[in-house]
Amino acid sequence: MYESSLDKCYVDFNYVDKNKRSSNAESDLNVFKIEPQVMYKNEVLDVAVLKLKREKNKNFPPPLDLFDSLDPEKDDDKEIYLIGHNKSDEKNFNFGIGLWTPTETKMKDMEKFCLEYGKPNGYIGLDRKDRLVIKCEFVSGASGCPGVVIYKDKAYVVLVYIRGFPDFYYSKQFPERKREEFPKERLLQQGVNIGSVFKTMTENTMNLGLRNEIFPHEANLEQQASGQNPYAIGGASSFQNEKNLKGQETEKKSGKGTTCTEGHSETAIPDSAKYNRQPSYALAIDDRVDIDYPHMKPPGDDTDITLQHGHSQNIAVPRNDQNYTQETNLDVNKDSQSRMENASSEIRDMTRGEKSVPYSNPGKTQPVKDITIEEWIGNDMQAFKEKQLKELDLSILSKAINISKANSVALQLELSQSDFEIIKHDAQTELCYRILYKWRNKTGSAATLEKLIGILFLAWECDSECVFTEQLKSAILRVMK
Repeated sequence: MYESSLDKCYVDFNYVDKNKRSSNAESDLNVFKIEPQVMYKNEVLDVAVLKLKREKNKNFPPPLDLFDSLDPEKDDDKEIYLIGHNKSDEKNFNFGIGLWTPTETKMKDMEKFCLEYGKPNGYIGLDRKDRLVIKCEFVSGASGCPGVVIYKDKAYVVLVYIRGFPDFYYSKQFPERKREEFPKERLLQQGVNIGSVFKTMTENTMNLGLRNEIFPHEANLEQQASGQNPYAIGGASSFQNEKNLKGQETEKKSGKGTTCTEGHSETAIPDSAKYNRQPSYALAIDDRVDIDYPHMKPPGDDTDITLQHGHSQNIAVPRNDQNYTQETNLDVNKDSQSRMENASSEIRDMTRGEKSVPYSNPGKTQPVKDITIEEWIGNDMQAFKEKQLKELDLSILSKAINISKANSVALQLELSQSDFEIIKHDAQTELCYRILYKWRNKTGSAATLEKLIGILFLAWECDSECVFTEQLKSAILRVMK
């Protein structure tokens, strides 16, 4: 990576489909340029850390700030989710992915297969200790996407997707006909274990400040365990400490992390992935200046040189059925639960002896839909762009807010925590109405019906428990009459 070319690069957090890009990217609140400096890189791990430029009137989106380091021998029951742009196409999520442990027996079998196939061993490096091996459907253009697991509805990053095996399959010299005929069960993918990234950054004092910024929780756990200054080099054991404390720590982090799923349903993940990140989460605290975007071009069709083709199956892993019975306010595919449970039961029926190749049900990939408020309610919002809010409108819309999640809605409305506490203290009844009333008075003439509906819709997109789905739809249609 050449730092001189970074000033031509940018990140679009609202990018869903290359055919639906904004024509005026420089004014998009979700688009950020990149500082022309590589903050950290490790060629052995094949990872780099870049920094977004701070810009005036733009706030960074909420980060994925929860992490976990998986051990493939102990965590083979964990289900991994990937969210990214397979082949640089529309945003998708690939679920039902399990870990594949590269034992000595399996590695010898893979080498034997290559010899029988008339090729040199294409699986060298598959058993690296700093990597995790998976089988997924993501190939070209998806490198760098996060792999997450879900603990109590919070997303924990466990890997960074890197590459595929065997080497020769992804070579440009490998004939397309042979690629189509290649046994898909022999295709494997690999990601960098996020715990290895933390460990390598810990080994150099120059990187500790950046490490603590990226991994604040893990750095704090390490400090508590060692009694050291947070900038002291330790044993990078904080991920293990976190694993030991996972139960109690997760309860304490109810205000952190990115909520990805309700009961791990396959339809809740894309709703989190399509979350239109809002500026209410303001990480930037210093002054920023506007910048231009003279060199912007949309991503190419193939952004990954190593991974060009391929389509592989996923490992569907056994899961605890009781974790999948929670209800959700989202409109979900009614048979999704039974299909996932059927996949689990089929795996349980398989023999548990070691297999060189994991024959299993294929995982699934779903597109992350870029749904609009108009599509959601089936009406045009343009006529309400200038309509001022009435007390009756506030009353009707407030009934759709989940009072137990009222604080989250207040944050979406960009009310401060002190504002919320005052409202909560003063409002013995009708807390949700008082929140909307406060927002209207604070926003002034800009507090239109269209604006409030849009914010409540985004609150639902962000966390479906903030508002009740059907009640919100009904309330919107009532105030639009």
